[in-house]
Amino acid sequence: MKERPLANCEHDFVLQIIKDKKRLDGRRAYDYRNIQIEFGADYGCCHVKLGDTMVMAQVRCDLVEPKQSRPNEGCLMINLDFNHVAAPGFEPSRLSRVGIQMNRLLERCIKECRCVDLETLCIIAEKQVWEIRVDVNVLNHDGNIVDAACLAAVTALSHFKRPDVSVEDGKVTIHPADEKSLITLSVQHMPICMSFSFYHSGDFLLLDASYEEERVREGHMIIAMNKHREICAEHMNGTHLLHKDQIPRCTNIAASKVITITEFAQHALLRDKVSREQGNGPSSSDLHLHLRMHSLAEKVEKSVTLLSHAKFSDSSDDQAEDSGGETGKESVNEMEGGSVSEEAKDARESTMEIGTGGGSAWTQEPISEQNKALDRKRKRRKKVKIKTRASDSEEEEVVRLDTPDTAV
Repeated sequence: MKERPLANCEHDFVLQIIKDKKRLDGRRAYDYRNIQIEFGADYGCCHVKLGDTMVMAQVRCDLVEPKQSRPNEGCLMINLDFNHVAAPGFEPSRLSRVGIQMNRLLERCIKECRCVDLETLCIIAEKQVWEIRVDVNVLNHDGNIVDAACLAAVTALSHFKRPDVSVEDGKVTIHPADEKSLITLSVQHMPICMSFSFYHSGDFLLLDASYEEERVREGHMIIAMNKHREICAEHMNGTHLLHKDQIPRCTNIAASKVITITEFAQHALLRDKVSREQGNGPSSSDLHLHLRMHSLAEKVEKSVTLLSHAKFSDSSDDQAEDSGGETGKESVNEMEGGSVSEEAKDARESTMEIGTGGGSAWTQEPISEQNKALDRKRKRRKKVKIKTRASDSEEEEVVRLDTPDTAV
């Protein structure tokens, strides 16, 4: 893997925008790129697209003799191959030092953490077992190959189905799919890799670095974790000294991301299963992690629902301020590009109905002509107060919900 070195201007530009708390693609420090999972016509074929990084994993099985050290367990082999069209520096049928490190890391992450129950692959002890082979091919390289390859391999193993066998007088018979149903592998958990990159002596931290960001980083750390917050593997490499507080910080970030990606992979598997049962063939699923993990619209809906059960005073000024606060939350939601759901709108309307009873300006009876001018002035004064309250609420929501978890 011989990569073209970056020019000095390119190198300095990427480091400068990271120092300015920005990224080339507009993401924040801990934002993940969009993930797309597609399944092939055969079981065990999975295509994963992480941004512009494309990886394909194919699982196949054969009958082999078991190892003498583990006569009652099957075999699991993982092979990582870099297609020469994926990047200019890739050489066909040859792994570089970095490629060998990635292959070993995948074996540690999937094989050594007992992701697949190998004892269920045994047919005849000490004689014949199933050998599961996972071939991972990198089709396009735009950074963070390890995360995409790990997700593709684990999803392909969960999607794969092996043929059923029967043993009679020591003879093993493999039954085709039209005779007996295929059997899925016993996948106990799904380890997911999270890659962190460090810049400027470890002062800046990025998740899911792109191709250009990987070229200028000083070091990186890869954490493999499942949704149960169990660390399956960890790998660190680089030239800088890592502060001790960075490890638990990266672990907490990885835990929240792993849960979302695992649920997405399981949903994609279930969607493909239903699609095949209905005769529609394989399916594909997309996950847009470029957005925030907990969107502002969800927090607005929760706050509006809680306000609908609160008690309000009969004062018209307090009622106007409460309604103005809700207007401010809705304006924040529109600023983020979302839309308030129907339940949130119903809750907000019920809140206004509760707070506008008892002679409020919203339900006031007709008054005499001589007091109309005074009433209009009072309404204009309340409108000004509502707008001021909305701007305060908007600023407060942005400060409170934008948690300072970005290091860039």
